[in-house]
Amino acid sequence: MKEKLIPAPIDGKNITSDWIEDIFDFSDFVVGGKGGKIYTGFIGNRPTNCFIDNNAIFWHIDKFHCGVFNNKSAYDELLKRLREEDDAEMSDIVVKYDVSMSDELIVMQRFFFKDE
Repeated sequence: MKEKLIPAPIDGKNITSDWIEDIFDFSDFVVGGKGGKIYTGFIGNRPTNCFIDNNAIFWHIDKFHCGVFNNKSAYDELLKRLREEDDAEMSDIVVKYDVSMSDELIVMQRFFFKDE
């Protein structure tokens, strides 16, 4: 039987967003947008944005401002940090990753509760 997943909103109650700061270099970032749902900081010294939308987070490393030099290492570092955070903090949550847009340096995470 396939496990049923229920979307877990990132709203401070179901899923908190305080762990996001740990993803950025030196936990240094700014927050903006309506309701504080856009974070901007650096990953591997590359400008990076994080957009929260319901139960999804979109991470985008800005390759325009960092050229083509070593963007793959920043992308790999982002994935590493995200997966370490999953292991440390969210054992009761299922996190699905979409890395199909890796050429554009975008990672999407979706968060779910397991239906018990």
